[in-house]
Amino acid sequence: MEIAGRLVSGTDVAVSLEPVAWWHYRAADDVLVSVRADVAPWRLRQIRAYLGQMISSLRKEEGKE
Repeated sequence: MEIAGRLVSGTDVAVSLEPVAWWHYRAADDVLVSVRADVAPWRLRQIRAYLGQMISSLRKEEGKE
């Protein structure tokens, strides 16, 4: 909406952008999982455990284990 407004009015509209940090985990050559870096520690442990399971499963399917 802001972009359309700028194009129509020709005026600058203040845009507030907040950066968001992410952790990226490569689960396989063709699989990248992104997790927000500000996730709670308990949640990150949970996510990493599930990622471990997923990576193990993907490797078995690819015949790497």
